Amino acid sequence: MVFVAAGTIPLLVGLVWFVKNTKQGKAMRATSQDRGAAGLMGIDVNRTISTTFLLAGALAGGAGLVV
Repeated sequence: MVFVAAGTIPLLVGLVWFVKNTKQGKAMRATSQDRGAAGLMGIDVNRTISTTFLLAGALAGGAGLVV
């Protein structure tokens, strides 16, 4: 149980930091709200979606490692 928490908490803190404090995280939030408007604002929507899937895969790998 302690190992699971010790592995999960840093992953969650890193995810929250990434989404709140990076330019790509801001693009992810904008794209999730409205793809069309994000594209009009100059965000590369396809790259943002690809980055989101890459991040999700990395987190799934981390979860698999913890389990």
